[in-house]
Amino acid sequence: HGPLPAGLCFLRAMVEARFEPGTRVTLQGLAARPELNGEVVVVLAPASAEETAQLEATGRAKVSHYPKALSLRAQSLELAPPPDWSRGLPFPISDIVRGAPSVLEVAQAAVVAGEDLGALGRIHELQGAEDLAEALWAFCGRGEVGPAKELPDDFAELVLDTPGHWLYWIGLEQVSHHVIVEACDCTWRIYQASAPRRPQPVAKADEKALATGKGFEEFGGVLLESGGAGRRQRGYRAGAWASWEASDVPSASSSGPPPPDVVELDKDKEVHEELPEELLAARARWAGGRELTWEEAAIFLRLIADLKEQARDLALKLKEQTPCSKEDDEVAAEWARQKLEAASGDFTVMPSRPGSPRSGPGYAEASDLWLFSPPDMKPTCDLSLPTTAGFAFMRTFGQLVGEYPDGRCFLALLEFLGWESLEREDGGRVGWTLRARDLRGGGQQR
Repeated sequence: HGPLPAGLCFLRAMVEARFEPGTRVTLQGLAARPELNGEVVVVLAPASAEETAQLEATGRAKVSHYPKALSLRAQSLELAPPPDWSRGLPFPISDIVRGAPSVLEVAQAAVVAGEDLGALGRIHELQGAEDLAEALWAFCGRGEVGPAKELPDDFAELVLDTPGHWLYWIGLEQVSHHVIVEACDCTWRIYQASAPRRPQPVAKADEKALATGKGFEEFGGVLLESGGAGRRQRGYRAGAWASWEASDVPSASSSGPPPPDVVELDKDKEVHEELPEELLAARARWAGGRELTWEEAAIFLRLIADLKEQARDLALKLKEQTPCSKEDDEVAAEWARQKLEAASGDFTVMPSRPGSPRSGPGYAEASDLWLFSPPDMKPTCDLSLPTTAGFAFMRTFGQLVGEYPDGRCFLALLEFLGWESLEREDGGRVGWTLRARDLRGGGQQR
């Protein structure tokens, strides 16, 4: 019958080797670029019909590689083995973050012997996102925490398409958060923490609502979630995030009362409230040391890019309401910084989640998101945002972090206004930053 056309050979090779888009493959037999042999990459879907036709005609596959994807013949690819998360490391990063017994035993033995292993035995207990990122970064870099670079426009491609075993510290300072992404042979894990916060103090205006079992109060003809309605202690520790399972928290759709020994990620066993489906979905998607595919990791990184764009727009809207509306961004940022430093309590966001009830005649759906300063702050710092923008930001934040942003997060939008022109004493950038550490290259920061 003669040889098959190149396109059919390619398709048969793809099917037989299961090299469909998303498949992890190892590069082999590359004579022109032998330094790439052994690297694990991902087969990518063609970007257009024209590219599809070209790949089929030449019997090639498109695979990930930073800064530019590669087009390689199917015989140069073989199915990759599972990722080796512990290669060259004393422990897998996931074991360190969740506080695995083997890690804690070594840390305790080091303490007894008088050896310094840094925060190895305490990383799982860390509550702040930045504290977790800095401690993990310093441990993996033998104490070194180099300056941060500005988050590049193509950061998602960098994290997704760079082969090897890397740790990425993505600083989202303008929204008071930090994320650690571990990339190992085209598989990804997410580590983060969200400082646990007690329910807001019950204001007098809320007492009646709570006494009657209602979680909402009236404000300007609109029913809003009561400041004391948040019965759930928010936030989670690093170890609880890394070891989380879907059964740990009851969802809003769960039937019956929550189990008596289940509260939420930090397992303080003090308060009970169902997690909104949106937050539960985020934790199920990113937490628990779950291994993410290329496509899933791309979604997570897209959320960061969306949040950055939304933060810029909201910061400008908030600036318009400050006494510094006509001043430079630096003046408005300093105003917000002073407010944050002067606050003895928390700023209150109402509604605290994206949505407001419509209950009975005479009440409208909220058209604004309010940010109230602590009662003892004089002068007050009360700001508002249209719900169309405010709720979108809250949802994106929730889908990324597994918690909705608090009041201080909204003030941070202003505090880091004009971040593009700011620089730290060590020459590092501010606002939206990136650090990369090559775990197979001696842990060097690149």
